[in-house]
Amino acid sequence: MDPLTDRRTHRPLTGNNIRLLTLQSGLFNDPIHCQLEQVSLSARHAYEALSYVWGKTGDTAPMILDRTLYDITKNLECALRYLRYKESPRVLWVDAICINQNDLAEMSEQVPKMGEIYSRAMKVYAWLGEADRQIDYVFNVLQEFRDRKREAKFPTHFDAAEQLSFYRQLFCDIYQDKAGTLPEQSDLDDDMLHEEFNWLRPLYVRPYWRRVWIIQELVLAKVVVICCGDKFIDFDDIYGLSLD
Repeated sequence: MDPLTDRRTHRPLTGNNIRLLTLQSGLFNDPIHCQLEQVSLSARHAYEALSYVWGKTGDTAPMILDRTLYDITKNLECALRYLRYKESPRVLWVDAICINQNDLAEMSEQVPKMGEIYSRAMKVYAWLGEADRQIDYVFNVLQEFRDRKREAKFPTHFDAAEQLSFYRQLFCDIYQDKAGTLPEQSDLDDDMLHEEFNWLRPLYVRPYWRRVWIIQELVLAKVVVICCGDKFIDFDDIYGLSLD
């Protein structure tokens, strides 16, 4: 990004300010239009934050930022398209845009604030990338298992082992219904896990989970939403899906 573009889009920050990104509404394939606004981090503005893998820095796509062409990685562009509302704007904090990546002094001041930025966000969206058929199956299974587990009622004489057996059978039935068949065993399976958890591998092998920063971004967040393509599920719903 050239210095002229920086001056148009990233006015120098003052005090305890950060920048928030307003993502304007639009259909999926519409050009992405955004504006930056400076706000005080201590003023408790309402915003959501994005946690994601940057992607290859040389693999970029243009967006319109404050009426100026601005290049972002294609993975970020894809995330913004899925997060964009059709009829109303959305206020986000996205590190690659809200921090001037060409200003080392600003980066040295803003990066230490990221823990507070993520902790103050209403929600943090963990973007795993585009979905595929396997991910679609996994999300569909997780969402239905979450809903049906909440509704499940047991006879009063059921002990913990019987409840576990019920949940495992329920999970198998839902998976087979959604995917048409159960996954075959793999050399990559973890013997320490229930068989059913190994079936979630398409979710947890995504490059996103190998990022060091997710420890800060997800642990400090009030609410984490896992998203992959157009699939969304609260992280607490996944974490709370324990079969036992």
